[in-house]
Amino acid sequence: MKRKLLDKVSIKGFVIAVGVAVCLSACSKDNEPVATELTPTAEITTQEETAVTPVVTTGSETTPTPISTEAPDKTEDRNLFESNDNPLKRPNTIQEFNVTVELGQYKGLEIPYTVKKVSDEDIQAKLDVLREVYPDKKAIGDRTLEPGDTLRVDYQGYYQGIQYDEAMAYFAEITIPEAPVEYSFAYDFVGHKIGDDLEIKIIYPEDYQGKETLKGKEIDYKIHIRDAYDYVPAEVTDEFIQILTGYVNFDDYKAGTRAELEAEAESEAAKKAEETLMNTIIDGCTYSGQIDEELDYMYGKYITYNDDYAYEMMYDSGAQYFSMVNDITEEEYYNQARKTSDRNTKFDRALLAIAKAEGLSCSDEEMIAAGQALFAENYSTDSKAKLYKDFTKEEIDRILTESVLKEKAFELVRENTIYTGK
Repeated sequence: MKRKLLDKVSIKGFVIAVGVAVCLSACSKDNEPVATELTPTAEITTQEETAVTPVVTTGSETTPTPISTEAPDKTEDRNLFESNDNPLKRPNTIQEFNVTVELGQYKGLEIPYTVKKVSDEDIQAKLDVLREVYPDKKAIGDRTLEPGDTLRVDYQGYYQGIQYDEAMAYFAEITIPEAPVEYSFAYDFVGHKIGDDLEIKIIYPEDYQGKETLKGKEIDYKIHIRDAYDYVPAEVTDEFIQILTGYVNFDDYKAGTRAELEAEAESEAAKKAEETLMNTIIDGCTYSGQIDEELDYMYGKYITYNDDYAYEMMYDSGAQYFSMVNDITEEEYYNQARKTSDRNTKFDRALLAIAKAEGLSCSDEEMIAAGQALFAENYSTDSKAKLYKDFTKEEIDRILTESVLKEKAFELVRENTIYTGK
């Protein structure tokens, strides 16, 4: 099996809207959201019945709660809600917003589709990452040690003349820093050679931020330098290729990596094209009514769900966690979270408006299939009863029906889009 080296980690946040888990983009450093999963199941809002086309009034949605992986059965499970004595029954809690969507053009749109050409330099760059991550060791020989060298040492600390085992190690690997570091002897190796012995005294303050057992102690260290070496980019051999990539040799690696990068480029082009299509449709619509209230509400749900996710990862907030993994500030996180939430909410509205304008419908079979797909993908629960634990029959029907309508609407838009350059 081939081992693949991951590029910079990109973490996606998840938002639940109308009770369905939604894969939404997290934030990227350039103030543009990471490519969203542009399926019509992106976020679930709700639709209020109207007969006006193409101006459509819609409404939204419910509180998030995990639900079952199994879709409701048309007979047995539907009957579960026939009696008000059902212990799982609870009042409908869908939050309604009266929003009117006046559609712009959504058929015949011209969207650029540009696939990046993979070069030999791209392949070499990917290989160079492997060489840096899995470097070779090169002995430094008889020269004196200098910053950047890595060495292995034995050291023993003494506290008040007595051997102190909390300050000792054998075969400790230390890299010499570029400048002295407070309360460390790592820089003291500069100018020495392999085999030298050193004696160094370090006085640790009471508020020392390192090892607890060293606080407030004066430690005399005796150190022996065992060996030293540099880490250098690995030599590319067939063995190196086989162990780290699973390919047979360098030529095989180049061919396989080119195919991988071309597939990635194609996928990236498709995502970017659908992102452009999504934004074009949103920009062409006119939203009125309680759109601002709904955007605020959905943004609050987005932040709350990301916060809950971060708590599970032992972080204080979604802002702290996602800003850390994406290397952005918390202010950038909130700005991009708002942009992503608003965009997806408006796009949901547009899709429902298109479904209304096109007279699209959802059969009972399609609704059940949607339930199977959505819940199996997003949850690991295995009981039908759990599906109904926090949702009424009406809510489930509404959630799944609108999921199908959005999927059909987006597929219609895709089929009628002209992708230039494809």
